[in-house]
Amino acid sequence: MTRTRIGPLVVGAASAVAVISWVLWSRIDHGSAPADTTTLLLVFGALVVGEVWRTSSNSRPIAPLSTASSMGLALAPLEVGTRPLGAAQALVIAAAAMGLGLVIRVIVGWGAGGVDAAARLLGMGVTVGASRAVTIGATPILGWVQDPDTPRWLAAAALVVLSTAGVFVELAAWTALSWDRRIPIGRMIEEDVLRAGGLGSAMTAAGPLIALGVPMVQSWAIPIVLFPLSVAMLALRRREATEATYRETVIALSRLTDDTGHTRPGHARRVADLAMAMARELQQPERDVARLEEAALLHDVGQVTLPVPIPGGATVLADPDSQRRIVTDSVRILERAGVSAAVGQTITASVEQFRVMREWGQAIPLSARILKVANAYDDLTGGNPASAARSGAIERMNLGLGYEYDPVCVATLAHVTKAPPG
Repeated sequence: MTRTRIGPLVVGAASAVAVISWVLWSRIDHGSAPADTTTLLLVFGALVVGEVWRTSSNSRPIAPLSTASSMGLALAPLEVGTRPLGAAQALVIAAAAMGLGLVIRVIVGWGAGGVDAAARLLGMGVTVGASRAVTIGATPILGWVQDPDTPRWLAAAALVVLSTAGVFVELAAWTALSWDRRIPIGRMIEEDVLRAGGLGSAMTAAGPLIALGVPMVQSWAIPIVLFPLSVAMLALRRREATEATYRETVIALSRLTDDTGHTRPGHARRVADLAMAMARELQQPERDVARLEEAALLHDVGQVTLPVPIPGGATVLADPDSQRRIVTDSVRILERAGVSAAVGQTITASVEQFRVMREWGQAIPLSARILKVANAYDDLTGGNPASAARSGAIERMNLGLGYEYDPVCVATLAHVTKAPPG
């Protein structure tokens, strides 16, 4: 989006947020208990900060403070005027706060991330709707939770169920909006829920903690519950920085063979892109795809130890002993650089012939079989995108089908590259 379009968008959104906030303030200020007014304003502020300050968990973007605050707003026993906070009012407050956070992100150039915010609002809508619609007998569930006669553990469990439903819907909505149709939606949702990790559990628990804490410590429940979550976010941001440094190391190592003339320019990147496309076509989990990408980027690093480069860096044309020596040297270099041992294992297994798996039952990971096929393809085509080069490479690989290469991987390669299977 151009700057000329961003300007009116920011002004319009800011004006809308200002109007909504003024209306909310006028509604809140008429007869509301001072403690409830303070709590609502703190939640509003926490939602704004949560939208602006985000993080990621295992490459999945999340806004823990925003999610936790929205769940607290949905479940806490708050009043507007002389009536309990309604579902529509809670949603409007959350939408206004999230909108303000998005405007701030656009202004500072961080990108709005409106899809993520929409998923969070949808998840809150499920929780706030269920918390007002579900009744225990003739008593709304939030009233039942606050009843002194209700066992505290049972009240907490009910709040956790309501919060979990909202957080799960948020994750599922985000997954559906980024769905790769080659992978079953159920598997993607499962992976994204797992990627949320311990922070996802903390987001789920924060809403019920705020709801249980408000009657006892009033507005202090907000900072008391959200402070540990903020500390966890700082730890995640530090891990992000470490992962970024690790990624830079991988990229730098992957360019060694290009810079020294041992491989054709861009070989490692082409192999990585092709291997990732094949893995996704075979419906592999994203964590395995990411590990395969690293292995593909680094599989030829050992070539820098060769006194005489292989012509074109095509290891597929080298004898088996030379291939194993290159792999051994690659793994040794990667170990000293601190690269994951799993990456080295994939590279080591990629030189194995498929027949040892077919005839002797030796286990060869699918990632290694994919890497072997992707590397051979780029070596045989020389990075040439011409149709004739693609077809010729597939035909040569078909000569080793079932002996050197996994037939499933070769068929997937032909599909991904749109080359005739031969």
